[in-house]
Amino acid sequence: MFIFLITTLVIIIDQYTKNMVRSNLAEGESIPVIQDFFHFTHVKNTGAAFSIFEGQYLLTIGIPIVLIAICI
Repeated sequence: MFIFLITTLVIIIDQYTKNMVRSNLAEGESIPVIQDFFHFTHVKNTGAAFSIFEGQYLLTIGIPIVLIAICI
């Protein structure tokens, strides 16, 4: 139960901060939270993690579907 609560809290904080960045920063704009250490920066990622397979929508959708089918 504790892991579920922690996971839920992390997801809520993640979605809240993403929404705040989208609402308050122009694309490419950055604001420091902790100077020279941690900044919020508005960037677009059109691929998988770290823009791997950028623009390859069929691949980024197809691989998870195949893997889920294998697991089932």
